[in-house]
Amino acid sequence: MPSPPEHTLLYALTVQALCFTLAVVFIVLIYAWLAYLLGNGSLRHVPGPWYCKVSNIPLSIYEILCRRSDIILDLHKKYGPVVQIAPNEVSVAYLEATKQIYGTKDRWAKSDCYLLVKEVLRILRNTSTSCG
Repeated sequence: MPSPPEHTLLYALTVQALCFTLAVVFIVLIYAWLAYLLGNGSLRHVPGPWYCKVSNIPLSIYEILCRRSDIILDLHKKYGPVVQIAPNEVSVAYLEATKQIYGTKDRWAKSDCYLLVKEVLRILRNTSTSCG
């Protein structure tokens, strides 16, 4: 039985080494990303399940299944009035905090969507007072 040419064997070893190296680099990058999100993120002190701290996929699945509110309520029962539900999203079930965050005073930065809501409410208020 003839032995394989050396360059074919060398090529196979090189491809195998390259695949192994890429797999190791991928695993290290995933580990570093998870370590950052779980340990160094700005919301690391907020309680919540670990999988919600690293991905918004669970929240999206809850939304698709129309169970978002039920799941978030269960998370509040387990973790308390403030729960991290996604890497950059927190749910607050504390009345005073909700008033501060969503209140009419401009203490907290809000997205442009709130400006639109304020304008719609102003128009509705003006319409209702002029009709009656």
